[in-house]
Amino acid sequence: MRRAPLLVLAATLVNLACDPDDCEQRPASFQLDLEFEDKGPPSPAVMIRVDVAYGTERRRRFFEVGEALQDNFTSLGVELDPAPTVETQVDVTVAAYPSTSTTTRVLGEVSQTLEVDPNGCNRFRLELEI
Repeated sequence: MRRAPLLVLAATLVNLACDPDDCEQRPASFQLDLEFEDKGPPSPAVMIRVDVAYGTERRRRFFEVGEALQDNFTSLGVELDPAPTVETQVDVTVAAYPSTSTTTRVLGEVSQTLEVDPNGCNRFRLELEI
């Protein structure tokens, strides 16, 4: 049975940067801290889209965040599957929407290329102006 490639994203606060010895043994993953710059809490963002591309892999996932953005900050755990075994450039794009419909206008979007080590000790921060 062929296992379908999968990108796992958790829309809850995560702690991938825990015990340094433990994270070294984890497959390629990273914590993505998102800060939403706007006129003040709470953020008008209701849904987040995350696009991830590395090698020939392309993934997109949507997260309803609602009250999780009361302080204009959230963290996502991103696990790359299939997991690269060497340092890998990962292109990440994050977009915020004012409703759960992706047909509405995008409040803001940010893209960045990240250098991800082949373990779970990676942590990055993106600021999204909305």
